[in-house]
Amino acid sequence: MRLHRLTAVRVQQIRKPGFYPDGGGLYLQVTEGAPNPDDPDKAVTVNKSWLFRFSVPNASKPRKRSERWMGLGPIGTEPGGGPCSSPEEAPVAFERD
Repeated sequence: MRLHRLTAVRVQQIRKPGFYPDGGGLYLQVTEGAPNPDDPDKAVTVNKSWLFRFSVPNASKPRKRSERWMGLGPIGTEPGGGPCSSPEEAPVAFERD
């Protein structure tokens, strides 16, 4: 299984609503938001968030598993909830070697 398919640049470029796999059960969810009142030229805003897909044993059917999704929150926000003005301001969850 290939991990880390989505680069930071690619995540910023994606505008079409849908689910985009990054590998290991991590998905980027892109949805359309409400119209932007500050910029009438843009029809709608785009919301992006991370989701983690996993499965758990199904208690009523011993050999079956139930799929679950866990939301990990929106991307491009500061801990206080406001948008980041640059990628350098975004919090770092972990660093890869």
